[in-house]
Amino acid sequence: MLEEIKNLLAEEGVEEEEILETIRGKFVTTEAVEGFLESDDGKRLLQPRLDKYFTKGLKTWQENNLDKEVQTRVDAKIKELYPDETPEGKKLRELEQKIEESERRRIQSELKSMVVAEATERNLPVDIARFAIAGDEETTRENLAKIDAAFKTAVAEAVKGKFKEHGRDMEPGEKEPSDFSKMSMAEYVARREKEGIKK
Repeated sequence: MLEEIKNLLAEEGVEEEEILETIRGKFVTTEAVEGFLESDDGKRLLQPRLDKYFTKGLKTWQENNLDKEVQTRVDAKIKELYPDETPEGKKLRELEQKIEESERRRIQSELKSMVVAEATERNLPVDIARFAIAGDEETTRENLAKIDAAFKTAVAEAVKGKFKEHGRDMEPGEKEPSDFSKMSMAEYVARREKEGIKK
């Protein structure tokens, strides 16, 4: 249709630029543009540009203000948690910290004593058993039981390896002494020697 208008006006000697100016003046008005931008097609055309400008503006604001805002919030939280201390308040806080540290050391000392006693009772090396010490008694006991089980298994495997190394395999169905888990390595070797097995 536009081509037809061009041809018609060209026959009458009107320049193309004049045609476009005439069309713009009649059809491209402020009201027409606003009406188009309110339509779905207009929104689809305009929205990506608006998003681009918004994103750019937000990024600029963040660069200029966000660090200040975050710092302000952090400072406010610190002030809320630790208000300005009076000399008496500072002394009280330091005293509480000393008491807590003293209590922690006392508990650790008691746990060390308990671990040494139980390790000796279970025939565990004390140096290894000290790795069981945790923040409380229950966890320390659990850790000690795990170390004990791992150590006993390792000793049993070492003993079986020695028997095989010296030509004595455990027969299928043959069991270690039932009280083996309660014996130390020296007691176990002594018992085997007593039974007539030298190695």
